[in-house]
This record gives sequence, structure tokens and C-alpha cells, in this order.
Amino acid sequence: MCRKRVLVALVISLLLVGIGFSFKPLIESWSMPANAGEHLIRFDIGELKEKRFVIIDSGFDGYWGHSYLILKDGGEVRVFLLLTRENSYLMPSKHHLWSASGYCQKLQIKDQVISCEDEDIYDWQKEGWKWNLEGENLSSQFSSLEVVDFVNEGRFIAIGKGTD
Repeated sequence: MCRKRVLVALVISLLLVGIGFSFKPLIESWSMPANAGEHLIRFDIGELKEKRFVIIDSGFDGYWGHSYLILKDGGEVRVFLLLTRENSYLMPSKHHLWSASGYCQKLQIKDQVISCEDEDIYDWQKEGWKWNLEGENLSSQFSSLEVVDFVNEGRFIAIGKGTD
């Protein structure tokens, strides 16, 4: 009887140790990797002195590409995500989550408004594709621009790095 208890205790101990070791990779994955900030896009905000905004490519290559609209309003810098496809920007749609309301080749900021300045778009698109400098859509028909987190690192901003 005593041997049976020792054997059961030994088997249970081995099972618990095995389960503990199997969870080790999961627990280690919760911490930040050592190279977490190496692949972030860094942009020199000094380049915005001459221009009011700039659009840079993120280097992401998938079905939809990613670009970032970086604008400077007074002393404040804002970064928005733009989906791209076939050298055009996909305009966000409020009613279709994974769809676009159309394509725009030329974005411009005029009179505190971000808008599409293409010649070959419909009037309803020309009126609806307008956002204020905070990225909020000025009509109720389309979504606001997606804000991207960034951190100021002196002269540079690290795009995609949260402030937490």
C-alpha cells in the first residue's frame, strides 16, 4: 500500500513538472522581445519643415499595402494609416469593414481639410472624402482615418511604438 502511494505521488509530481515545463514558452512569450524596437519605422520630423504633410511607405507588402500620412499642425504631429493598392489610396468605408469606398491617387490638405483631389471621382466621393486634421470624417457617410501610435525620440518619431 505504501509503495502504491509513493508511485502515485511520483507520477503526479512528474506530470506537474511536465505541465510546468510545457507552459514555460507560453509564459516567456508574454514579455517583450529584446529586438522589439529594431524594425519600427523612424521618420525625421525635420523633413516636415518645408511641407505640411508627407506620405511614406511602410514597406508592408501584402494584398493591401500600408502607407502613413504624417502631418504637422502647428507643433503637433499626427500619424494616420492609409491602405494602398495598385498605387492608389483606399478610402475608408463606414459600412463595409474590410472594403474601401473607392480609390484616390492624390491626397491634399487645403483649408484645414484632408481631401482627395482626383479629377475622375464622383461628386459624392469628393464631398464625403474629407477629414479634419484630427482624422475625423466631416460627413457621416465614411469612417475616420485610423490613428497610428508613435513615440517622439528627439528629432525622430518611431511609428507603431505605443506610449505605454
